[in-house]
Amino acid sequence: MGEGTIDSADDWDITTVEDYRWHEELVSRWQRARAEARRYLITGDPAAQDLARANDELAESIKKNLVSVRNRLRGEGISPPKLPPELGDLEETERPA
Repeated sequence: MGEGTIDSADDWDITTVEDYRWHEELVSRWQRARAEARRYLITGDPAAQDLARANDELAESIKKNLVSVRNRLRGEGISPPKLPPELGDLEETERPA
């Protein structure tokens, strides 16, 4: 079975579809949080540093949710979608429960 694939249509249920959609949304949210953190960091404004930290914390929280969704998919015998390169370290921290 390949990355982000299932063996048959019978493996799909509403929860699986929701998990795939949620996975995509979480990746998108993580990317936005990281972009915002970088944007605030380059301003040099001390107040913006707090916003950068808040976005970094949000990104870390989102990563934890991604691990949960990916482990849930694996628990169903389904390979989770491929991650973007900037989230490659996530593959090493996640393990099925």
